[in-house]
Amino acid sequence: ETCPTVEGGLGTCISVYECQPYIAVLRESRTNPNAVQLLRKAHCGFEGTAPKVCCPLPGFPEPQKPLPKPTTTTTTTTTTTTPKPTAAPKDATAVAQLSPEDFVAALPDPPVCGFSNASLGRVVGGVDAGLGDFPWMALLGYKSKRTQTTNWLCGGSLISSRHVLTAAHCIHNHEEDLYVVRLGELDLAKEDEGATPLDVLIKQKVKHEQYSATSYTNDIGILILDREVTFTELIKPICIPKDEKLRATTFEDYNPLIAGWGNTQFQSIYVTAVDMTEVSRRRNKELRSIIVFSSPGGAAATHLQVLQLPVVGNDYCMQAYSAYKAQKIDERVLCAGYKQGGKDACQGDSGGPLMQPIVSIILKETESKGVPRIFRPGEWSPTSHKTYFYQIGVVSYGKNCAEANFPGVYSRVTHFIPWIEQKVLGRTTT
Repeated sequence: ETCPTVEGGLGTCISVYECQPYIAVLRESRTNPNAVQLLRKAHCGFEGTAPKVCCPLPGFPEPQKPLPKPTTTTTTTTTTTTPKPTAAPKDATAVAQLSPEDFVAALPDPPVCGFSNASLGRVVGGVDAGLGDFPWMALLGYKSKRTQTTNWLCGGSLISSRHVLTAAHCIHNHEEDLYVVRLGELDLAKEDEGATPLDVLIKQKVKHEQYSATSYTNDIGILILDREVTFTELIKPICIPKDEKLRATTFEDYNPLIAGWGNTQFQSIYVTAVDMTEVSRRRNKELRSIIVFSSPGGAAATHLQVLQLPVVGNDYCMQAYSAYKAQKIDERVLCAGYKQGGKDACQGDSGGPLMQPIVSIILKETESKGVPRIFRPGEWSPTSHKTYFYQIGVVSYGKNCAEANFPGVYSRVTHFIPWIEQKVLGRTTT
């Protein structure tokens, strides 16, 4: 498999320990942050737990020696002090001590994130997803106090080796029973479909500080896992649209995808809470937020489902929900669904991702940097290795399920990029 190198040439994606030009970079990576940045730029995947880099083919430029670690100076003297050098590893065996996370940014970029084997074409109706189609899909597990069993009541998406993006309402009032995330699942009822599910305990639950349980505004949250997750072909993160052009896009008239194990049949109310007061309150409002996985009203799918939905304008959405005074349709949300009804996020999971395929075009004049380009409906080539999925929404709420003239409402991820970066990176990049 060929790939564009950091230097603008051509290379092959192989284990970093088999790429001689990068061995020297590895040796510097523990003491030189510039070397780490170079490794991240060259990173193209994993071979087991071993990071892979785009290794230059013969005749193409090799990576330049990383700039030395910046020295420190004081404002009172002209003396420059250099930290005491640390002995560098002498061979590839020594540098193998590096963890996979050293090669991946906290919020990774393509090709680490967003790559899918899906060959779906245009998905108008809900269909079964294939193995590895959406390797970032997550299930949120809640422990029943009565039976001590785990109920998978919400969805989410892996966005880093330690963070899962979900809806705030999946966390709200569930500080005690929400305890685990399942990654890599395909069919909840089968063990022979090739999936390798991984259950990871939750270390911390973070919901947006301004989340409103009444209006569902700022309905976004992050789960911090108690350990790093190693990326595989069946478990890897979705991309977050950090690029300025993507953040400025409304996505109106695009046809993103949703996926999940949610209900596929109409029910009068969608809740996970067992508190009957809450059930009664939401029944009166006729708005659903959390989607259950099984109930007398309609069986949930055990196999991961995928569906394509059109994004509609916020003006249309605002008019649709005008009778619901508590709900706010503004720059914090986007809406998607067929105006005639019939298809909605009931095929997905509350807290799950709304996903847009985007192509990164490699251009020499941009020094081989990936330039994101949004794929218009009908243009997407699923077999393209340069097509990556970006999360543009988080399933939040809607009226009943796929009711005509009531599109589903999603938290708009591009609006919350600063908040996501603050929680994941401890800072914002803008």
